[in-house]
Amino acid sequence: MFQGFAGWHALLGMLVFFAAIAVGVLLLIRYAAKSGTTAALESAGPLSPGASDRLEQLERLRSEARITDAEYAAKRAEILRGL
Repeated sequence: MFQGFAGWHALLGMLVFFAAIAVGVLLLIRYAAKSGTTAALESAGPLSPGASDRLEQLERLRSEARITDAEYAAKRAEILRGL
């Protein structure tokens, strides 16, 4: 009499079980992606003192209109490539 109910009950239980596993895997992937991004940023560290000083000097030259915006952009890209 209850054999049909037990079959559906087992099927529903398996569905819930696999859904829980899928959610767990997705959460692990999301956590790993966040951790990887943070670790990459932390490992990059701050700008080297030389590069930081050069970028400040470059900004000062641009603000004093001693170099053009195009020269500023080109030199800034060069400094950043050297990191």
